Amino acid sequence: MERASGRKRDRLSAICRAAAIMIAIAATCYWLSVLTHAYFSFLDGGQDLSVFAYNFWFNLHNAGLTHGLQYISFGNHLSPDALAILLLYSIFPYSITLVYLQTIVICLSSLLVYYIAERMLGDPLVALAISAAFLINPGILGVLTFDFHLEFMIVPTYLLTFYFYMKSDSKLFAISLLLLLGTIEVAPLVALSLGLGLLAYELSVANWKWENIAKEKRIMVAAIILFSIVAGMLYYGAMSYLQSSYSASYQGLPDILKINFGSQYGITTNVVSFLSSPVSFLSKNLSVYANPLGLYILALSVIVTLFGFGFFTLKRPLTTFLLILPWIIPALLWSGNIHYLYTGFQYYACTVGATIAAEIIGAMVVMRRDSKGKPTYNRTFVVASILLIAVMAMLASLFVSGKPITYLSPQTQYAGQLYSMMRLIPQNASVMTQYTIFPHLADRQQIEFTWSEINRYGYFVPQYIILSYSNSSIYSNFQYDALNYTVSNYNYQLYAQDGNARVYILDSQSG
Repeated sequence: MERASGRKRDRLSAICRAAAIMIAIAATCYWLSVLTHAYFSFLDGGQDLSVFAYNFWFNLHNAGLTHGLQYISFGNHLSPDALAILLLYSIFPYSITLVYLQTIVICLSSLLVYYIAERMLGDPLVALAISAAFLINPGILGVLTFDFHLEFMIVPTYLLTFYFYMKSDSKLFAISLLLLLGTIEVAPLVALSLGLGLLAYELSVANWKWENIAKEKRIMVAAIILFSIVAGMLYYGAMSYLQSSYSASYQGLPDILKINFGSQYGITTNVVSFLSSPVSFLSKNLSVYANPLGLYILALSVIVTLFGFGFFTLKRPLTTFLLILPWIIPALLWSGNIHYLYTGFQYYACTVGATIAAEIIGAMVVMRRDSKGKPTYNRTFVVASILLIAVMAMLASLFVSGKPITYLSPQTQYAGQLYSMMRLIPQNASVMTQYTIFPHLADRQQIEFTWSEINRYGYFVPQYIILSYSNSSIYSNFQYDALNYTVSNYNYQLYAQDGNARVYILDSQSG
């Protein structure tokens, strides 16, 4: 009987493992198709993708201008890990390479979620449910659809750091922690909250006595906290150094590639303001939620962050609270920038791993087996609750983040117009353009956004300006004003037009 039961569990595990692989591959193919269509149809937004693609291209072709610490500066962020992406970009030097890399890493991370959940909970069906919930989690959908951003690397490195800690694999834990800290300058906050959450967990199972915690766990949790603090200080120092050295050491560097502000600066400023006058600060900062849309976004964000993978996060509330600090801090201290809570924003890459970790730690309290190996919990209820809340959260997020739907819009004529105009611009010419077009021209020495008023932000006067008036982003305040200023004050002439797509040329070039 026991042997038959063991074979049944093995068969279920094999089926769930195969299902997890098939779902991950299907999700990868789906998102690669959708995002390819969005990219070549100029529907992908493009702001961050533009800057990162240009940054990678510039670093490869202008090593003399991007020496020292500037070489790990990408898209107004610092990231030692991005040097590996730079290597990939040197082999496939196209903007869409970045989109494909992010998509593949995030979708295949669902297999990592399955592996970790199955190994730690011992239930392949529940692990499959968590893995499936990961792929439709509104935060993950936001990471996939919000351009390209370095935070995507936090997802797999966080999960690996958590797993190797729980399994007491010190070597692989150390490698994962270093990779996590090297993703982006906000990673030390993410790692620090992980360390504090794991410390609370260890103390809770050790009767709140430090000496009762296993020695290797004490060393590892102390390492997370210590290295996170040190890494945060190093990032802050590097940012300060780069900002102070641009006028002397990096004079030829384009302005859009310089560190002009950093996430840690925002954290520091807001923390100081909060400590000096907490009531005044919070009343002003939280006022953004005092309307129906603000309350809806906040409620959805709470559900996604706390219960995105089930309700077991409530089993160890202190651990969960500390793990999700990377969400709590922006919710309170950066609430003036409510986009940090939008599920269509890339910042959830900083919190999804924490929610999974909190869910698994809580589930370990409940999901036990009797002496015969049978579950003492209601497996059907656990699986159904995980999937139900995941689907409901995903559907609710579409009211405020509809990009997966809009990405499927047909844009054949619109795209054809832009391609016909881009072909008119010589490869060696300097050009100014808008977000959605920029990624397709990012392999140029001199290129900048339409927001760059020449006398204020631009570092050159472009020979050509290409844009499409059918894209509403061009009408957004400073972009449109800056474009008008440039066209009128630098004597540009309409060079060519195809529908709503236009190319302007500097008058001195038209002859």
